[in-house]
Amino acid sequence: MTQQQWERLLAVVRNRKQPDVAVALIADSPSIPGLTGVTTMDYLCNQEAWLRANLAVMQRFPDVIFLPGTWVEYGVAIEPSAFGCPLKWSQTGPPAAMPILAEASDVAKLSLPNPEVDGLMPVTLEWQRNMRSRLADHGQVVKIVTARGPLAIASQVRGVTNLLMDIKVEPEAAKDLIELCCQTAIMWLRAQSEVYDEVEAVELHDDIVGMLSPNDYEEFAHPYLERIFSAFPEHVHIYHNDMPGIRFVNRLADAGMDVFNFSHLLDISEVDSAIGDRVCLMGNVAPIDVLVHETPEQVLASAEACMSSVRGGLLLSAGGGLSPGVKPENIDALVEAAARHCITV
Repeated sequence: MTQQQWERLLAVVRNRKQPDVAVALIADSPSIPGLTGVTTMDYLCNQEAWLRANLAVMQRFPDVIFLPGTWVEYGVAIEPSAFGCPLKWSQTGPPAAMPILAEASDVAKLSLPNPEVDGLMPVTLEWQRNMRSRLADHGQVVKIVTARGPLAIASQVRGVTNLLMDIKVEPEAAKDLIELCCQTAIMWLRAQSEVYDEVEAVELHDDIVGMLSPNDYEEFAHPYLERIFSAFPEHVHIYHNDMPGIRFVNRLADAGMDVFNFSHLLDISEVDSAIGDRVCLMGNVAPIDVLVHETPEQVLASAEACMSSVRGGLLLSAGGGLSPGVKPENIDALVEAAARHCITV
């Protein structure tokens, strides 16, 4: 993103009680290749192709703030790969991490990864170092670093079903794994921040949190989310969780997030009533049903419904990240919707 876009984002987030809107989208390796004609493998493995694709998206949509911006990522693979999870690569999407813990007690065999030598972490850091000056030459700043949250990492290392079972039948072992993954998330955010001197925000992605009951959330998620955000007290805290049916939105806000990107299946007016005075909402147009499959006219209608459902500021966005196959004209429609709302895009 540009410095101007960062300042625009800050204005909406910090003045979230004011009726203001900016268009912001999470774009990553599943979505950017399709928007630019770059193959997925080139985007993931070729630094020049990655740079061209990111610059092309930002030039094509100059009124959109892309979060976290120019993002070196491999889907959910970076953190679990640092624990030794094998990866399966695909020609059409990011690699998938294979679980390595056969039993909950096997967490005792794991240790905190070293970002300079373990898994994809050193590759990612070197990529970031190589691209830093190139991005600056194009007027881009890196204000946000990103990590998967503790349950998201744990679910890759142990397997989603096994992790959720462990929470019920092996709770202490589950906590040991989540604790280690919490430390990993903090370490990984700090390691990336050391590459850039302009970082002012952390972005955490953890959908698995939304699978918990309210009681389990209090024990197995909230303390860890709170610790991650509190580790960066001067930063803006962005949280992505597009799991439907979350029953503890109010408590999520207490974890310390400043921005909440959530599922289109959550009623945006209810989320606004619950936490809109404390958190800047980011959403809530359906990423597949509308942005991929519908017309710009339907996008306009859906965006208008979102904007009219919040009392203060809004980062108008998808109800989650951009999905593969999103239509460029539908992204244009989001920008048009914000302009029609008589608010600066």
